[in-house]
Amino acid sequence: MAGTIVPTPHLQFLDSNGDPLASGTLSSFEAGTTTELLTYSDSDLSVSNGAVITLNSAGRPSVSGSEVQVNLLPQAYKFILKDSGGTTIWTADQVQALQSSSTVNLEVDG
Repeated sequence: MAGTIVPTPHLQFLDSNGDPLASGTLSSFEAGTTTELLTYSDSDLSVSNGAVITLNSAGRPSVSGSEVQVNLLPQAYKFILKDSGGTTIWTADQVQALQSSSTVNLEVDG
């Protein structure tokens, strides 16, 4: 039996001091563009988080006061993380969603 890398069960974003990025935002776009691209709170991609997610006091993605997962469509994204004042902390472009498939067998030896 082959193992797999553990996914991050709870995303948390921190500022440069290592403190939670309270009231920051995570925006999602189509890779290489400024066209918004939705993320989803469920793996079936049926409940949208929207394209801008506000972070709670712990720096975790939250929608309507509830912490949410961030599930992606099967395509590349660009993410922009900002602090509560709207200053960009970082931008990550060409972020690929990890795809699960019963036809792929990936083994990592190490």
